[in-house]
Amino acid sequence: MFEETAAVYAGISIREYYFNADKMLEAEKYTVKELGAESAGINVTLRGMGEALGSQMGYSDTRASYLIEPVLKDYKMLDNMKVINPYKDGRLPIILEALGKIKKRIRK
Repeated sequence: MFEETAAVYAGISIREYYFNADKMLEAEKYTVKELGAESAGINVTLRGMGEALGSQMGYSDTRASYLIEPVLKDYKMLDNMKVINPYKDGRLPIILEALGKIKKRIRK
């Protein structure tokens, strides 16, 4: 539930965290075991949804992702936008994989 912050506390590069379900699990395990968090999970965030829709994101080893180029340039484009596929678009497949691992491996 701490997302990028959990990665920092756990000593994981934020870029690595974003693209590796095992690193997401490792960070969430850290927050539960070392910081006493009562739950674990990963949010998609607005940046994640924008990326899944086609926005171009930038990634750093030390800070949260950032928008480089938005997919939506004009509200008129909304009528023709595709519906995202959580199993294929952006980092959503990685997040789903991480959530499955969290469900299996972190139990309180």
